[in-house]
Amino acid sequence: MMKPFLHRFILGVMLVWCFTAQGIEMNKAVVDPPSQAEAVIWGRGLTEMTSAYAPDDAVSSGLIAGEAGDFRAEISLNIGGTYSATTGVVFGFSNEKELWLAGFNPREARFEIICQTEEDTEILASSASEVKTGAMLIFEVIVAGKRVTIVKNRKEQLSFENSAPISGQVGIGSVCITDFEVIFESVRFLKPDNSPLFFLDPLKTAWKPFRAATLTEGKGEWRSVRVLVTDPQSPQKGFCTALLLDAIPTGERYRYETLILTSTKFSGLGMTGIVFGFRDSTHYNLLGYKPEHGRIEIWHRSKSGLEPVSSAVFDTEETWLTVSVEGSSDRVRVFADGHLLMDLRDERFKGEYSGIMSYGNSWKCAVWRDDALSTGGDPLPPKAPDDLLAYEFGTRALLLEPADLEKWEALIDHSILNQEPGASFSLAEAGGPVSIVFAFAYQRLTRIEQLEIYLDGPEEVGTIRFLSSIETPLTGFSELAVMNPGKGDKEILNIDPVKAKYLRIEIPQAGQKEGQIAEIFVRGSLLEKAVQGQTAETSLALNKVSPDREEREINDTPEKAMRLPPDIWIGGKTGFGDVDYYSLTLPAQGGSVKLFGRNTGAIPASYVLLGADGQEARPVSMEQTKKEWTASYNLGGGVWMFRVTGDPISLTVLFDDSGSMGDARDALPKLLMKIADRVGPGLRIKLMKYASTPVEIFDFVENPEILREAAEREVSAEGGTETLIGLTGGLESLKNVTGNRALLVALDGIDGFSDENGYMDIIKAAVTSRISMYIISITEEEDWDNEKRVLDLSDRNLLSELAWITNGRLFINPDLNTFEKCITEVLSALSGAVPYQVIAEYNEAELPPEPEGPGSLEVRLSPGIDKEQVRTIEIILDASNSMWGQINGKAKIEIARQVLSSLIETIPDGFYIGLRIYGHRWPINDARACSDSELVIPIGAPDRAALLNTVKGISPRGRTPLFYSLLQTPQDFKGIPSGTVILISDGIESCDGRIDDVVKTLHASGIDLNVHIIGFDVKERNAREQLETAANALGGRYFDAGDSKALAAALERTLKIEYQVIAADSSVAARGVAGGDPVTLEAGDYRIRVLLEPLFAESAIKIEPGKSIVVKVLRDNKEWNIQAE
Repeated sequence: MMKPFLHRFILGVMLVWCFTAQGIEMNKAVVDPPSQAEAVIWGRGLTEMTSAYAPDDAVSSGLIAGEAGDFRAEISLNIGGTYSATTGVVFGFSNEKELWLAGFNPREARFEIICQTEEDTEILASSASEVKTGAMLIFEVIVAGKRVTIVKNRKEQLSFENSAPISGQVGIGSVCITDFEVIFESVRFLKPDNSPLFFLDPLKTAWKPFRAATLTEGKGEWRSVRVLVTDPQSPQKGFCTALLLDAIPTGERYRYETLILTSTKFSGLGMTGIVFGFRDSTHYNLLGYKPEHGRIEIWHRSKSGLEPVSSAVFDTEETWLTVSVEGSSDRVRVFADGHLLMDLRDERFKGEYSGIMSYGNSWKCAVWRDDALSTGGDPLPPKAPDDLLAYEFGTRALLLEPADLEKWEALIDHSILNQEPGASFSLAEAGGPVSIVFAFAYQRLTRIEQLEIYLDGPEEVGTIRFLSSIETPLTGFSELAVMNPGKGDKEILNIDPVKAKYLRIEIPQAGQKEGQIAEIFVRGSLLEKAVQGQTAETSLALNKVSPDREEREINDTPEKAMRLPPDIWIGGKTGFGDVDYYSLTLPAQGGSVKLFGRNTGAIPASYVLLGADGQEARPVSMEQTKKEWTASYNLGGGVWMFRVTGDPISLTVLFDDSGSMGDARDALPKLLMKIADRVGPGLRIKLMKYASTPVEIFDFVENPEILREAAEREVSAEGGTETLIGLTGGLESLKNVTGNRALLVALDGIDGFSDENGYMDIIKAAVTSRISMYIISITEEEDWDNEKRVLDLSDRNLLSELAWITNGRLFINPDLNTFEKCITEVLSALSGAVPYQVIAEYNEAELPPEPEGPGSLEVRLSPGIDKEQVRTIEIILDASNSMWGQINGKAKIEIARQVLSSLIETIPDGFYIGLRIYGHRWPINDARACSDSELVIPIGAPDRAALLNTVKGISPRGRTPLFYSLLQTPQDFKGIPSGTVILISDGIESCDGRIDDVVKTLHASGIDLNVHIIGFDVKERNAREQLETAANALGGRYFDAGDSKALAAALERTLKIEYQVIAADSSVAARGVAGGDPVTLEAGDYRIRVLLEPLFAESAIKIEPGKSIVVKVLRDNKEWNIQAE
């Protein structure tokens, strides 16, 4: 006998792969995360839809299959709750008043056998049997003559013997199925000989319905539903999404429609609905109804987790709701009960599949009805402008003046369902001039194109100003329009499109006028998300601004200053301890200078303008916003220095230590330990915590040990949560600190009982203080996205706003695997390189024209010494069986012997050489063939006689353990700091070796080895590519040699002197060969490193635009030198 869950699993798989909807196969079942795959099963079933109930506990309704004598019925019921009454097999049916029913009663947790006549309904037998909510119940009903038996797990549960044989029609039925809690997933009637009698197909049953003559409630309507059931034996924590998908033809328009049950009994704390834009388990979109929020919502799943995209308030009773999405490419239109709620564009909507889904942490089953995908058809209709300023779409007021302004929602409460408008906003009741700063839904950027005002009544309202900003709720505002609608009028104004993050509406005559505003509309386009996951640097890209030129290193002294020409944006990077200088040359009479700067990183750089005497020039005026600054000067003639530096950072670390953080007791110490690893010069830390009040643990320090000690003793996770007081204390701790400042907060959400005015003050303080806020939500509460909290914003939205306006970052519920990465990202942003951009407006003194374009470098050797360089070389020769192959009638091994012999005879005395051979001892089929590699001549001064005798005696035999041979080179070079390996092979690796292993081994050895590979008569393209890839990975070059002359030339080239050009950031800007072609380089300061032995020769060089420089390598008194020609 199969275990119940195994039975369910097989049944669910069968249903998923066999049933179709409108001819389209349901062909892809996905669970995210995959670890929960065995805990959920998709299937179809039949249920009574209307909670039909008959008086006196009579059978209310059912379906009749046909006549039957003796039979055995196999039934699978999904028990979704404990409110339904007896449900199971109907038999002995004459009419709706005379019948038998054998089944399970969830309300009483028992099996029952019921006989119903015109006079009475009687329970003839019953037996208790506990079934967990959400579980599958599988049992049998056997009718044989007079006896009725119910069997579960091959054990008889109860039986009843009638006075006479029972005959009549059979089917299914129920006393009452409340809220679709009981679902028939399969019913099969068999004859006594086990031959088929009737089978219930939930998708297209032809069984005849019946219902009681009188119903107290409901209609007795049976329908096919799609169900998702979960295994109650596998408890689930955290989110889980179950998806059942249909493929969408590439580029096709599609429409997916389903009916979902809106009851929280079936969706738990999650959503039930539609998935679209599915690419894989880390990229899809969810559309559904969230009962606890009363909203239709769209969420996007990325590698970072789930985040909301859009929502619309849609209050509905616990009933069936028709939800559909139609889309094409990056556009979708969302409907609920026929109402168009959303029409959105987003690149994240693109995907190959759509279907139905359930998301949440409830184990109760989810229910769908009549799901269907259709594709093709006419293109989507033209997109109407988005309603940007709608309360029901998520627009919220962040700042209010006056602070206690009431009923401001009336300005933007226009219904999305075309219902009657709500209350109007009365200017007389405002108490004074009104100013409201709105944040658009879900931190979206918008493009504003149209403004509309509708008045209610004949009174005037006066002037209304509209202003927008892309920066913060306090800064960066510019005027969009001033409107002055007449009495009882409406006014519509089209404006040039403006990108905005915030909208401020000012009504200066509120409190004086008697007019009422019915609605204010702002129309345009919703754009990309502007908060979570974006730093100021990515935000700057919204304005599509990039520098015209990059900083030229090295410019860390006035003498090495880079010219700052007029009207050219220069981009650079600085950091703590780094200084960048730029020169401005004014004519003798002087003039005005205007400097503009952009802070494109997490923290700003510091700027100062210096005269020839080193004194700071004071600006005539200075303006500064979140991302930009402007300074104006009146200066005398001559050269001025603009200096850019990176200031040290003062970081307050504030963590929630209240009782709700109990689950984070392990994570918080890890956070503090990770920060301690970065504490030191340039980054000083102050540690604070809060529960009901903020507590300073220690003041700013640069000693990491103090933080490590605090991490072990200061986390208690006790007491209440006063988030507002904690955040206020954190900002206050940095109020009087100079330089760059940041606040890192670790919490699990916002307390929902703080004064909203207090959070408005936090927003203002965050903007005016210019303190970057980094927020890590260590645990995610169930109401994290509940918008009925502070300022009608969810915790996610409010904390996202704080991160955005301060150039910070919000991390939501990172798991322990990604937690340290979040901390590293924050600390790298704060203590790493500081990017900036700057431009100057001034009249520059006339200067000699500067050459343009890159320069070049050529390295030459002094005559007669091109073979005098000291080298340490190991030759690795292929002696595998394939080396007996011939070139022009001559064996390849014989050619290799001759070429190597010639090379050995001409090696200068200053060389050190070794010889390793592979494939020469054991045949191909020998178990030792893949380790057949031998250092036959250790590295040392050349013993020409020994080398020549060894080479002449090589006889190829076995395999090609090429990578195994390279793995031995660190031992061959033991005690030698650097050298060159020259490997000669006529084919690729034949022993399953991996180049990655060689790279790791050579890197770990600490020996500076260049590995050159000569492919000798390698005809296969893929073989040449593998050898070339290996040489590149090992810092060398690949040479192709097809005959004896080419092999000799390749060996000669490997013995050339190589050099590297090292950039200011220590990267290799170029490589070349002494005596070879020049290399092209961008203007700047470099170091040239000639790879000689035993020591490199190195020298500083300066490449100027459009100029060539030539240096010579020479030897003086046995020392190598580099001189410019």
